[in-house]
Amino acid sequence: GGVLCIQAVEISTSGGHYAALGLPPPPYPLGGEARDVVEDVARLGGFGIAAHPDSAKPELRWDEWDAPIDALEWFNADSQWRDEGRWRLLPTILHYPLRPPEAVASLFDRPAGLLHRWDQLGTRRRVVGLAAADAHARMGLGGKSDPYDELVYVKLPSYEAIFRAFALRIELREPFSGDPARDAGALIASIRDGRVYTAFDSVAGPASLTFSAESGGAMARQGGALAIGGPVRLRAVTNGPPRTSLVLLRDGEVVGRSEGPALEWMGDRPGAYRAAARVPGGPGDPPLPWIVSNPVYVGEREPAAAPAAPPLEAVLVWPAGEWRVEKDGRSLGRAET
Repeated sequence: GGVLCIQAVEISTSGGHYAALGLPPPPYPLGGEARDVVEDVARLGGFGIAAHPDSAKPELRWDEWDAPIDALEWFNADSQWRDEGRWRLLPTILHYPLRPPEAVASLFDRPAGLLHRWDQLGTRRRVVGLAAADAHARMGLGGKSDPYDELVYVKLPSYEAIFRAFALRIELREPFSGDPARDAGALIASIRDGRVYTAFDSVAGPASLTFSAESGGAMARQGGALAIGGPVRLRAVTNGPPRTSLVLLRDGEVVGRSEGPALEWMGDRPGAYRAAARVPGGPGDPPLPWIVSNPVYVGEREPAAAPAAPPLEAVLVWPAGEWRVEKDGRSLGRAET
């Protein structure tokens, strides 16, 4: 049916699950320590995502935040459903046959903790934020955290309802060609570069956003980096109704607001800037955003200066004989008999 399908893998680690795109068949089984898995995925050329990092199941929750992950799921639909009480699920099930995507979204909340985590990571390095359906088409009614442990369940929500509730919109550098391998590579490249935003079409849709920053004649779109060459102008434009509100955040702190479908802001400070839009009637408490962008990284961060370490000297205490020391230009070594 013309649907592009991309193979991926979700790896179980001791610190949570790590999903990987663009990963070739590995020469050895992947697993074990979370930091090691992150390193393996990067070394093999894959793009790794901390999956369902706030899962209700502790063994699924990501906890290795010092590892250099490529991305995180700032929103996971399965985690959102699992943290709801049965008293909220029953009216949703009754409403579901009439408006399935809207019923699905009615149980969503704004994941403030994960958004804060993403913003904090962005102050140190680039981290792509993604939303995940994590669809299972199975909802248990016994109150257990894993629907597959349930004896009584319903086959809800359907995959179509989940897919219509929200989506990732990805900015491609060029249109799809029709060649699956080429198009998959282009799609993964755009995700890797952060040229992607999340839109909850079940709240209002179809949703669209353009978000960019300009300074000194240069421009960067979301996911990109922009050097400061004078005043920095950030602009976000949506197709929302007049009652749309927009906020601009720098490193997680709100620096600009607009009561309308567009926002323009001027400043001169470096930081990771992202935009979020909201329309009236969004579900949840706090209300779910309508659109969430990826950041534009403005200005270069000065890395912390590492103390100069003296060359390390390795001493081999052994009958030397024909032994010799192999070293690079930054090391010292000798053999002693």
